[in-house]
Amino acid sequence: MNNNINNANNGNGGNNGCSYKTFLACNPLVYDGKGGAIALTRWIEKIKSVIDNSECAENQKVEFKALLVEEFCPSNEIEKLESEF
Repeated sequence: MNNNINNANNGNGGNNGCSYKTFLACNPLVYDGKGGAIALTRWIEKIKSVIDNSECAENQKVEFKALLVEEFCPSNEIEKLESEF
């Protein structure tokens, strides 16, 4: 029966989701592209929290972490962090 409910709600489990306005009301931080891999990782964790608090439905969430890491974290910086860890 749950599968029928989820299918009727586009897989969002009865959650109507959020609007962009609702998401912005949760005050997401803007990433300025500075601070390297550490700042980006912290920002991603904060944005995950905002997304959870905004009650967005699963079908409204987009995975963008890999694209951000590719854009703002040079591979040599990631390797340096991994070796330090």
